[in-house]
Amino acid sequence: MRYPQTKLLKSSYSIYKYCSLVFAALQFITVLPVFARSNTGQLRIPFGKTIVIVYDLKTGLMNVYKNNTAVFSNVYAQVKVNSRLISSKDYKSRTYIKTAINNGFGRGEKYIVKLTGGDLPEMDLVFYTYANREYFLTETEIKGQNLKSNYMAPFCKT
Repeated sequence: MRYPQTKLLKSSYSIYKYCSLVFAALQFITVLPVFARSNTGQLRIPFGKTIVIVYDLKTGLMNVYKNNTAVFSNVYAQVKVNSRLISSKDYKSRTYIKTAINNGFGRGEKYIVKLTGGDLPEMDLVFYTYANREYFLTETEIKGQNLKSNYMAPFCKT
């Protein structure tokens, strides 16, 4: 399945976002208290009955498991910014924020992994999960000065 690419844009301060699924129902999000964590170890994101995303805060890679069996391994996000291809693996620092949400999909959790470091623009990886859903939604966002992009892929595998 091919996803549409973002349009080539240029401005002094830019935020570009690519969503893996349409988020029409997410317009009524209720956000509850935030819990911030730093880049030590792994972020475990459970959802559905037996599914978990394990995001490695040191490497920028994630694995998805169902019934303790890897379904996807070594997945990362990748974007082209100002003609430079960068990925979630390229960043030095990763922190995350977890919030409770309630929207058209039901009650769930939103995880934002913030990636920073070096001369790279800030990248946010966002995961929406629901206890009663056997899937997750993900998006990638880049922020910074004088950015342009025409390629954003929140779920890549080599």
